[in-house]
Amino acid sequence: VEGAQRALAAATLMAEGTQESLAGSVRLTSSTSMCHYVLPGLLAPLRLDFPDVDLELVPSDAVENLLLREADIAVRMFRPTQLDLITRKLGAVPIVATAHQSYLARRGTPRRPEDLTSHDLIGFDRSEMIISAARQMGFELTRSDFAVRTDSQTAMWELAKSGLGIGFAQLGLVEDTPGMVELLPGFRPPPLEVWLTTHRELFTSRRIRAIYDRLGEELTRYLARMSP
Repeated sequence: VEGAQRALAAATLMAEGTQESLAGSVRLTSSTSMCHYVLPGLLAPLRLDFPDVDLELVPSDAVENLLLREADIAVRMFRPTQLDLITRKLGAVPIVATAHQSYLARRGTPRRPEDLTSHDLIGFDRSEMIISAARQMGFELTRSDFAVRTDSQTAMWELAKSGLGIGFAQLGLVEDTPGMVELLPGFRPPPLEVWLTTHRELFTSRRIRAIYDRLGEELTRYLARMSP
């Protein structure tokens, strides 16, 4: 069954790659936080430029398989390793410690990284991404240091916005959200690389190439405003 699916996907990819019309649909995927908070604003000008293109947005923290046509274009926060992909690094997203003003008014503002452990931290439940990033910076955290835990990126951001504690988020979200404050500017986890990816067969489709290039422009502009 898997072999038949791959054969069908390959045939579909080749057929799509010969399409010259701009009319049709383009399926985009990225992480839930990117799809919920970043991409909507970037896709608005694409709809104005390409009104005949229907956009399908797939929020997912799993890795959608471009080879099986689960998506046409992916915005990845890591370097893709699948073969037969066209991929371009657009930049990186700074990740910062952040909290809402209401939390800081109640609990005070940490001045040193060591102060974080005396605060209510918001982190992942099962993933060790934040713990590993802190360790790379010479700072030890354990799962029990997080007073509020969730494996949902969007829930983590909403919890921080609601004043439940100190979380970690994209700098752009913090800057664009009233009441959110960046903490410890000198203590930033490693940034997340942003890669724009599509299948090499799809890259020859006029419609998908147009959206790929235009989305790349918008993402590059978005990332540039967060550069030091």
